Amino acid sequence: MASLRIDHLQGSYLCGILGALMTKSNQMAYITAQSFQATDEELRGFELGAKSINSDIKIIPSYTGDWNDAAKAKEATLALISAGADVVYQWLDNASPAVLKTTQESIFSKSQGSLAAKT
Repeated sequence: MASLRIDHLQGSYLCGILGALMTKSNQMAYITAQSFQATDEELRGFELGAKSINSDIKIIPSYTGDWNDAAKAKEATLALISAGADVVYQWLDNASPAVLKTTQESIFSKSQGSLAAKT
């Protein structure tokens, strides 16, 4: 048996850099189900990466309360886009495709997946 520890901050830092290079509004979003150590580290990495490119970028976090509820994920995504976010980074499970589809349907949004968005 072996254990694995993923450094969520490092991976999301790179996504923050990429998002910062893509955003036109300087507002980016992070969607996940719950706040706990790993998701907080990922949010922090995303923010640090984005702000390393542009210190004026604002990261808007959103918590759906459910890793798998596609309707909640879509609703949260639409709310974030309405609030001005044009880059959406998410960490969900079965609800991931709803975030990706919703951002793709919006002509003003760009979408980045996370580990849970594997196909």
